[in-house]
Amino acid sequence: MVLTDSLNIDVDVDINNDTPFTCPICMNETTEDDKCITECNHVFCKDCIHKWLSRNKFSCPSCRGEINYYMNNLEKNNILRVNISANRDPVQDNNEITALRNRIHYYHFLLCINFLYTVYTMTDGIQQNNQLGDYQSQLYNCTHALEETTIKYNMITHVIIYFKEQYLNCEIPTYFINQCVRILYRD
Repeated sequence: MVLTDSLNIDVDVDINNDTPFTCPICMNETTEDDKCITECNHVFCKDCIHKWLSRNKFSCPSCRGEINYYMNNLEKNNILRVNISANRDPVQDNNEITALRNRIHYYHFLLCINFLYTVYTMTDGIQQNNQLGDYQSQLYNCTHALEETTIKYNMITHVIIYFKEQYLNCEIPTYFINQCVRILYRD
């Protein structure tokens, strides 16, 4: 049998054995599942050891040695000690309870503020994301229009113009030549 936390038990225990044992406190026969073994190797039923510990007694019912845990079905059960003073002032207790309630209300208030801020940042982020989409759309439209204009005005045509009895060799964007030709053909 393998046990943890250095608990030394002299008795060879078979986990699957359902033979009853007699608790030394209640003298009732119980099964191995209810068997609790203290640090000092004394054996009790689960109900009796729990009743003993519920009376704020942290010693073994048999030898009165201090116990910090007991084993049940190869599981370590730690014993937690809560010191409650019998000489407490009820007014002080009410003040402490009121202070604790006020602290809880304060934390609830902070949680609400945090939640509202989170909602605000999410909606603000969504709004900024929508604006970013609008700006990207406007940038695309502007870039597209600029590309069309660049293409339109970068196609150059060589033109010879007769002006004041001179021939001038000029480079004019094809777009403007086409506009002039349309005007001439309309008339």
